[in-house]
Order: sequence, then C-alpha cells, then structure tokens
Amino acid sequence: IAASAAVLQAVDAVLCGEARNALCAVRPPGHHAGACLNALGAPGNGYCLLNHAALGAKHAAHERGAKRVAVFDFDVHHGNGTEDILARTFDPRFMYLSLHATGEDVFPGSGRRARPDHPGLFNVPGDAEAAITAGWLLDDALPRVLRALDGFRPDVLILSSGFDAHKRDPVELGKLDAADYGVLTRRIVDWADRNCCGRVVSVLEGGYGVDCGPGGEYVPTGRREAFDACLRAHVDELARDPRVASAEADESSSDAEGREDNDVEAEAGGPPRAVDAGAAARDGGGTVAGGAA
Repeated sequence: IAASAAVLQAVDAVLCGEARNALCAVRPPGHHAGACLNALGAPGNGYCLLNHAALGAKHAAHERGAKRVAVFDFDVHHGNGTEDILARTFDPRFMYLSLHATGEDVFPGSGRRARPDHPGLFNVPGDAEAAITAGWLLDDALPRVLRALDGFRPDVLILSSGFDAHKRDPVELGKLDAADYGVLTRRIVDWADRNCCGRVVSVLEGGYGVDCGPGGEYVPTGRREAFDACLRAHVDELARDPRVASAEADESSSDAEGREDNDVEAEAGGPPRAVDAGAAARDGGGTVAGGAA
C-alpha cells in the first residue's frame, strides 16, 4: 500500500507542477498484478500484489483530470497486469506500451503479438528465445514506441522501469548494461520534454540485484552493483535540467558545424577554424518519491 501511495503522491507532484518528474523506488513491483489473479492467463502474479503504475494512471485520469495517460513498460517481462487493467478493452484515456522478451518459458507468456488489438495497446515483443540487445532496444523497439506516443499525445507518461534485461541479471534474458539504460532514459525524457512538458513518473519494476545464500546471507556476485549502476544511470537522466540538455545539444550541433567548416577549409587549403566546445553544469530537476523498501 505504501508503494502505491508513493506513486499517487508522485503523480500529484508532477501534474500540479511541484516536480518536473519523479522516480518511485518501490517494492514489491506491480506490473503483473491485474484486475484479477493470473492476468491474461499468466501462471502466477510474479511477486506483484498491487499494480502501482496502473493505479497511478487511473489516479491521474480520474482524480487529477488528465485526458490521456500513457504507461510505457521496459521491464524484460511483459506487464500483463497493466495491460489487463488499462487496455484489455479500449479506453481512449489510456495507452499501454511494452517492449519485452518472449519465448516458450518466458514469464508471463503474454504480449507475443505485435499487432495491437486496439489503439490503446502497443506491444513490441522481441524475437522468440532471443535476448534483449542494445541494438534492438534503441534502434528498433524504442523508435516504434516513441512514434506510437506521438500519435497518442499523453498529458503524463508513467514508466514501468525494469532493469532485468541487464546482462548480469539472474533471469538471463538480456544483454544490456547501465549505459544502455542511461541512453534509453535520456531519449524518453527528451521526448517528454518536447511533448508533455517533461511530465514523467518512473515506477520501479524488475531488477533482481541481491543474491542470497541458503541462510539468507548476501552473496557478492556483482549483480547488486550492476542493478545499482542501472538505477543511477536512470536517475541521472531523469534529473538532467532540460535547459542544460538543450544547451548541450546546441553546442553539439555547433561543434558538428565547426567540424564541417574545418573540412571545407582544409580541402580549400585554408587553416582549420578552432571550435570552443565549452562545458555545461548539470543540476537536478526531478524528485524521488519513497515507498516500500
């Protein structure tokens, strides 16, 4: 209950302008919890009791007047519970989007069809039995998700943020690293800055970083460190000031133009023009909402 309450608090803070975005570091996760047990025919609830992201979306629409709310799920598993609650039938206020691994033994076994049943549902399943790679995620799946969000135009974007496609995660369904999650988050935040005033609420889902021995003791395998690094990369990008990000983009563009000028002058026999790249400081613009640990 505390985890769900943290998400509702974060939605309130973002929609009223108190915070630009928010991260809810909550446990247990929630995206497999549906309107009933074994959502969409799943064999279980995957450690989930309440669906925090779906509750946040419902709260935004019913209590805070948001006309359109999107939930984008990048956990390695399909969020069958969120789809069950928000998109089993079409409701123009909600859109559920998910990119995830698929395979014969991949839980929960849903989300295998890429063709949407209606405009409020957009699944991007990976190839059967194939691990999630950075190339597929960033160059294929994510652009398709962002184009679908372009068409929906949400007032607020809720992320079901799972880090279990990491190459060291014990579920062994992905080959990503922390830098890949940083790039993913940066592109999502950039999209939100351009399209919904930066309103993003990130809700922690999968990512199983702590290995335990037979007696419950911590076994240092490096998995916890990998999970911590993913979460840090995610938070760093959420906290970037959009004005600084814009300035960095402008500087990058200027640098590129300068390099082109240098090439032209060099070809003409003239001296290359020096380009002052500059540096920009970053300060945080997000907020962190605490929930159940």
